[in-house]
Amino acid sequence: MIGPLILGAAAFLACLAALIAMRVGYPFPLEVAEEGVAMGSVRALAGQALYGPPNADFVPFLYGPVYFLAGAGAFSMFGEQLWALRLISICATAYVIFAMHRIASGVAGPRAGWLAAGFFAATYHLGGAWFDLARVDMLHLAFLFASLRAAQRERTVRSAVWALLAIFTKQSALGIVLGMAIGLAFHRSRKAVELVLCLTIGIVLVIAVGDLLTHRWFAYFLVVLPGEHAMLWNLWYEVFVEKLLRDFAGFLVLAGVAIGFLLRGRDWREQMPLVGFVSSAIAVGCLARLRDGGWYNVMIPGHAGLALLAAVGVVWIVTRLESKRVPVLPLAGFCLAAWQLGWCAYDPREHVPTAEQRENGVRVENVMKQTEGGICSPTLSFTAHRAGKPAQPDGTALWDIQRAKNKELVREPLDQFITRLLDGTYRAVLVNTPANRDLKSVLSVVLPAFPEGQHMHVASPRGDRTTGKRATSGYEKLWWYLRTDDTEMAERVRNSVLR
Repeated sequence: MIGPLILGAAAFLACLAALIAMRVGYPFPLEVAEEGVAMGSVRALAGQALYGPPNADFVPFLYGPVYFLAGAGAFSMFGEQLWALRLISICATAYVIFAMHRIASGVAGPRAGWLAAGFFAATYHLGGAWFDLARVDMLHLAFLFASLRAAQRERTVRSAVWALLAIFTKQSALGIVLGMAIGLAFHRSRKAVELVLCLTIGIVLVIAVGDLLTHRWFAYFLVVLPGEHAMLWNLWYEVFVEKLLRDFAGFLVLAGVAIGFLLRGRDWREQMPLVGFVSSAIAVGCLARLRDGGWYNVMIPGHAGLALLAAVGVVWIVTRLESKRVPVLPLAGFCLAAWQLGWCAYDPREHVPTAEQRENGVRVENVMKQTEGGICSPTLSFTAHRAGKPAQPDGTALWDIQRAKNKELVREPLDQFITRLLDGTYRAVLVNTPANRDLKSVLSVVLPAFPEGQHMHVASPRGDRTTGKRATSGYEKLWWYLRTDDTEMAERVRNSVLR
């Protein structure tokens, strides 16, 4: 019964590899925050501060510096292209799949290893198609799995180092590492204490040094500001029922079976770090999604953990119960796994940017180059940078500080925006619809200088056109506003847009 499941898992792996190959070279954003992350790497490459007071040139992201520094290294080797950053996530994804294969193989044999790899690949669509994006998520997950593998070998210092890298890539890793440490305490309490102690010392030292170098902005953006984002408890049904119980019901049942087998075995204590890792990954992911500003990428570690344990569970159901001549339960396990793979099935074309989107991107970039002076474009900050325009904050980072309790953080960059828009520093405004979301409050003040007769629709170059079961939000159109005091430039740009 395992053979057909392995073939299905292999099909998902092959599909994932093909999709990554088709998406990696797309020169425009595949997801809205890729541009802002890229600008962080641009600053790191230039030796500029990643954390400091928000202004009209840069607003820090709420992530640690590890990915930005890795991105700066990729930029230095391959140039400032989005595909260079995506390579980091692709390599991290490859390691995650490898680590899952090794861990599952060690628990239930090589067949479980191949199923774990394929099951995780199958979550690509339902998880939001994040495995190959220029985002922090897969790098932090790779560090987490490296930490788990080291903890399973009782190499606590090495595990703590990998965990620190994960935490300062994306802070939600802390909860997962603590869950793993609690599991380790059932097996080797002394090792668990060593791990927590090393983590505590490392976190305190990194934050202390970061605060010293950034005049206390480091801790503000990594600890204080994320904590000020409200919990959206009204999303509980969507998160727990629709995105967990419904979309991953098969994996949940099989993972529960695996945990039952693990806890009944003689070596159950040795498996507790894995159980703690998976349990905390699911819990942390769901709670992080409930926080204002969270999205479904925060649930990817939980998906990985479920896929790993589900693979172990289905192998054990089929092999152990078949030998006991209980044919119904192995068949039920097989059907459950097959149903889950069927539920995860998707049309790969949904995730591949079209030729039209590529042309739209080229057109937008050309429009930026032809527009003299600065451009206010929080939606496409990295594209504007490549077009030679002055630095500006990314819309996602602006959105984060708009939820801060200290409203003065928002006031200064917005005041600077208003000044630049009114004094002509910005000759054009390029924002997303609907309602000019990123700078709505500012644009409502200054857009009279950019009247109705001078705006045009520009199709977005975002290579994101997924629908159906995948949770996503996209910018389907862009609005281009031009100042009225430069009619020659306006006509030139309009002709380029409407061409």
